[in-house]
Amino acid sequence: MDPKNFKAFVMFRVGEILESTNLNQWNWVPSKLNPADLATKIGPSNDALWLNGPTFLKCDSNTWPIRPDLGDADKEEVRNIVLVIDKTTSLAINVEYFSNWKRLYIAL
Repeated sequence: MDPKNFKAFVMFRVGEILESTNLNQWNWVPSKLNPADLATKIGPSNDALWLNGPTFLKCDSNTWPIRPDLGDADKEEVRNIVLVIDKTTSLAINVEYFSNWKRLYIAL
């Protein structure tokens, strides 16, 4: 996990977490059992999951869910780059030459 792949706040926070922990302390939690994901889902809240965490945490660690192998799909981030060019052009006509907007309109 490279913190440089994230935006500024997340990058610094992930960097702090990685410095203060070992990767062997990390485990995978399926999204449907992750209390942190509850805020991103629409529907009734699951207070028990939020307060107590996933039930598998109370079991032996060799029974915990295993992360499916996604290959390199989760490692590569695709970023779209958008380039906007705004070219302002000046009028070739001196608008102060016309006494009113109607005459300017007719001239154009």
